[in-house]
Amino acid sequence: MVIVIFSLIPLIFLWIAFRVKKSDKAVNLWANSTEQLKVKDISAYNNACYKILRNYAIVLFLIGLLISADKMIFLITGYLSIVFASIGLMVAYSLIESKYR
Repeated sequence: MVIVIFSLIPLIFLWIAFRVKKSDKAVNLWANSTEQLKVKDISAYNNACYKILRNYAIVLFLIGLLISADKMIFLITGYLSIVFASIGLMVAYSLIESKYR
């Protein structure tokens, strides 16, 4: 059951990533942000956002495989990995946002 959940979540992130790539407007990945981003190159910015979301989805899937092993050390390592992967996503997006503004 765990592998099913950790397979669906990355699929949602991949769907969001493909929507970001095909968007004509600059997307904003931060929650509760109402202002429209002003970026220099919209297609390059959206492509960079697509790449980090795609990579995040792949990492989440691999972490899900780790967690599904049913050993306590893998569970602890997997859950901590999710935290660090999410922090990495935020840092990468902040760098992309500052680069294209």
